Amino acid sequence: MAQQTINIGAAPNDGTGTPLRTSFDYTNQNFTELYTALGGGVGLPGSTTQVIFNDGGTNLSGDAGLTYDKTTDALTVVGALSGSKLTVTGGTIPANGVYLPAANTLEFAANSLAQYRIAPLGVFSWYDGAGGTRMTLNSTGLGVGVSPSVKFEVGVARGVNVNGLIIGSSGTGVVNDQLSLLIKPVNTGGGQIFGVGIGCLLEAAASNRGSLLFYVSDTVSTAERARIDSNGNLLVGVVTVNANGGVLQLKSGITFPATQVAATDVNTLDDYEEGTFTPVIAGFSSAGVGVYTQQSGFYTKIGNRVLFSISIAWTAHTGTGPMLITALPFTSNAVSGNVASMSFGYCDGLALTAANVLNGYIGNGGSRIDLVQYPSGGGAQTTVAMDAAANIIVSGFYMV
Repeated sequence: MAQQTINIGAAPNDGTGTPLRTSFDYTNQNFTELYTALGGGVGLPGSTTQVIFNDGGTNLSGDAGLTYDKTTDALTVVGALSGSKLTVTGGTIPANGVYLPAANTLEFAANSLAQYRIAPLGVFSWYDGAGGTRMTLNSTGLGVGVSPSVKFEVGVARGVNVNGLIIGSSGTGVVNDQLSLLIKPVNTGGGQIFGVGIGCLLEAAASNRGSLLFYVSDTVSTAERARIDSNGNLLVGVVTVNANGGVLQLKSGITFPATQVAATDVNTLDDYEEGTFTPVIAGFSSAGVGVYTQQSGFYTKIGNRVLFSISIAWTAHTGTGPMLITALPFTSNAVSGNVASMSFGYCDGLALTAANVLNGYIGNGGSRIDLVQYPSGGGAQTTVAMDAAANIIVSGFYMV
C-alpha cells in the first residue's frame, strides 16, 4: 500500500484539509501496515525477536535479512554462516558461525568446534579442530604448537612429538645469548630440555667477523659441540682455534669405519687403524710348530700403508726349509712390482752363513716375510734355513 498522507490545509479551519474521519482512516491504514510488517504483535519488545531489518522482500517477518534475538543475544544474518552471511551467537559455540567466548574476544566455529580466535592485545590463534591450539600469534611472536616466548617458536609436548624449533633466544648467559636457532623438545614436567641449536657469535667487537656455533645437549644442559669460524676452520669439541693448526681441529681423534671404504681420489685419506697381531715362525717346506717365549706384533695402518714392528723368540721349532715370519695383519697389494723390505734391529741365535747379513722382504699379494741373507761385502742373496731357536726384532712397512 502506498503511504496515506493527511492534508492539513493551508491555514487552521480554512476547510481545505482532509476531513477528520478520512484522516483517522489514513492513520489506521498506515498503522495497520506497520503492525503487520512487525509480525502482527509477535516478536515485539518483551518477546524473543527484538529488531528485524528487511532484506528487500515483501514480508519483513518471514523474509528478514538481519535479526537481533534478545533471548540468545545473537545477531543473525538469515540464520546461518554461508558465503558472505554471518552469525554471532553470544558465548555459546554454534555449529557454524561466530561467537563471543570471552570479553572482547571473537571466535569462528565450524562443525561445533573452534577454528580461529581473535583476542585482545593482538592475539590470533589457530585451532586444530579437536580442542588443541595449532598456532598462536601475539605481541611476542609466532608459536606453532606452543605460546611463543621468542619471535618464532615451534614446540610440542614430549612423548607426542619431540621435534620443535625456536629462532631467537629469550634467555640470558653465554649459551642463550649466542643461540639463534634452537630445535628442542618441551619437558612436560615443567622445564625445557634443549635439543640442538645453531648460534652466531661475534668474534671481536666491530669486526663484522662471526663464528657459526652448533649446540647439542644431554638431559641436563646444552653445550657447544662444534663451530665454524670466519676463516673457515672447523672446530669440534674445542672453542679456541690453534692459529698454526689446520682447517679441521678436534678435541679428540678421528674414527674410521671398521671396514675400509676405499676412495679413488689420491688426495683422500680413507682409513686409519691401530692394533696388534701375533706373528708366527714357519718353515717354507714344512711349517712346523715352536715354543714361543716372545711373540708380539704391532701395526698402524694409514690409508694403503701398513707400518709394523715384530719381536719374536722361539725354541724347539719343528719347521723345515727356508724360514718365514707369517701372519702379518694385512695382505700386501698384489700389483706387480710391489715388494717391501724392512730393517732388522736385533738377531740372536740365528744360524747364518759366515760374514752374511740378515734381511727380508714381503712379496706382492703376500702376508709373510721371507728371510734372506747376503754377504756383507756384496754378493748373491740366499734364503735363511729354518732354525730351531732364535730371537728376532724387525720393523718395516708395506703397501696394501
